[in-house]
Amino acid sequence: MILKHSFANTVRQIPAALLLLLLAWGCSKDEPESPPLPVAEAQRTVLIYAVATNSLSYSLSGDIAEMRVAASSIAGLGERINVLLYRIDYSSGPALYELDAETADFKLLKKYDRSQFSTDPERISDVIGDAVAMRPANKYGLVMWSHATGWTPDFSTHSHGVKRSFGQDKDGGVWDSIDIDALAEVIPSGVFDYIWWDCCYMGSIEVAYQFRDKSDYMVAAVSEVPGDGMPYHITLPLLARETPLISDAANEYYEYYHRISENKDLRDKIPATIAVYDMSRIENVAEAAARIYASGEVPREQALQNYARRPCGPFYDFGQYTRLYSQAYPEGEPLRIAFDAAMDKFVVTSRCTPYNFHVWSSSSYTDPNVYTWDTDIFSGITCHYPDPSTVAEENYYRSLDWWKRVKGE
Repeated sequence: MILKHSFANTVRQIPAALLLLLLAWGCSKDEPESPPLPVAEAQRTVLIYAVATNSLSYSLSGDIAEMRVAASSIAGLGERINVLLYRIDYSSGPALYELDAETADFKLLKKYDRSQFSTDPERISDVIGDAVAMRPANKYGLVMWSHATGWTPDFSTHSHGVKRSFGQDKDGGVWDSIDIDALAEVIPSGVFDYIWWDCCYMGSIEVAYQFRDKSDYMVAAVSEVPGDGMPYHITLPLLARETPLISDAANEYYEYYHRISENKDLRDKIPATIAVYDMSRIENVAEAAARIYASGEVPREQALQNYARRPCGPFYDFGQYTRLYSQAYPEGEPLRIAFDAAMDKFVVTSRCTPYNFHVWSSSSYTDPNVYTWDTDIFSGITCHYPDPSTVAEENYYRSLDWWKRVKGE
């Protein structure tokens, strides 16, 4: 996907077969005569929630083509699988569709009223409820697709003024997004065994902790999401299984970009980060971090590895930040060891290219350190560094569950 942030100059690389499917893509414009009745319980239902009334509208069309390519592999699983797509973009009003694995067509299940934003908590709740009611299953997976900027709220005081914790739904001259605390409230606990964020910057400890009881596993990028986003033709068959191969899908995501970039010049390489979190282990991480933060010293901001660029973030490496925090006092070493042990069990998969997104931002490469991430530092998850100058954001940050858990305030 053209960076799920704003970079429309990135050319999508879709194979010819995908382009043919894209040209053939079309959903029925007719509302079903009556609401679909629930079908027999399936092995799994995957819901992809895509908000693309923004600069990603074309990217969604490309991903839909990839999903259709995945249909034959899903049909070959030999299991009862449901893949649902909630879609809104500039060419299609809000509606819920089902992928027919036999024909690779998307069938309309339900249309929704356009007067309500797709980032409205009530709309998100309704779509999840409809997906569960219409296509009940033993297990459910959720993919959240749109723009995103991690924990940072949409009322940001940053000078560029565009922050969207998740989503950007534009209707005329008005746009709407949802902050992570509101989104976490509306996603039910005990339903999804994984949540995959196919959007930028959601691989932060603040996001993960806010969603700690919403799924067994969470998958996210700590950085911008590169051009094509998730390669659905490769990953969806892995995620649609009754027992999903989540780490395999994350590794395939990374390898997809590695293969594209392998023989390209630096400026044409496509950076990528991805990590899988075992959410049952997050409280151990929180406890270990809280002990370090109680006695340590905040490290210098300049020493931290940042995964954001331009107006977003900064989003610093959480593992590096917490380890440096522990080094400020003699008793820190055993606490650091406990923290590392907790992190090893929490971050079950993490991949990061050595080159970062700054290679696309400048024609000068005089300082190679500007264009690289140190993969030895990469912990697979980020954190916020307090900035007293952004009062509204800092007040909001202190209302999040992570701050209250590790600072006890």
